[in-house]
Amino acid sequence: MNENDKILINAYLDDELSADETKYIESLLQLNSEANEYANNIKKANNEINAYFNSPEILDLKTNIDLFIEKQKLKLSKAKFNWSGLFYNPKYYGFAASAVFLGILLLPTFNKNQSDNLPTYSISSERASSDVIDFNKMLNNAVLAYGDKSIWIFKIESNESTLIVQINELKKSCYIGTVSRKAISEIKEFKVCKD
Repeated sequence: MNENDKILINAYLDDELSADETKYIESLLQLNSEANEYANNIKKANNEINAYFNSPEILDLKTNIDLFIEKQKLKLSKAKFNWSGLFYNPKYYGFAASAVFLGILLLPTFNKNQSDNLPTYSISSERASSDVIDFNKMLNNAVLAYGDKSIWIFKIESNESTLIVQINELKKSCYIGTVSRKAISEIKEFKVCKD
């Protein structure tokens, strides 16, 4: 018996041979005791493997695994975001308190730094005291100058005050937005049209 005969015996036991190969192996098994013993050992090993995988312990294990998987699927299908769990869970209280505290500390600094970094339209302080500043003319000039450069937020500075200007939109050749004093929270709307 050679290695090719062993391969054919395994295929014979799995019903994978042609008719001619089957006749050859059946005659080999009747005439060759070594081939017959090899086939019986393969059958015995297959029976032991099948017996193990069909044992009550393994069948119980398969059943338990299937039940576990089904329970996990059921949990996942029922899992939905619960807002009440978010608000009533004590582990989130410390995080929320820290976030509020940091917001209170950092927000004024952030706003201050943001307005300090804005492009600035300066009004000269070297004017005669008799020169009166026309606010509307000054605002129109600044809005047209910065709006045409697509700068939508900037500040107008003079010795007396600082104004924060925000252009919100360009509609029919007119810039529409708001202006507010840096120190005062009063906000006024404006509309500046191109000539």
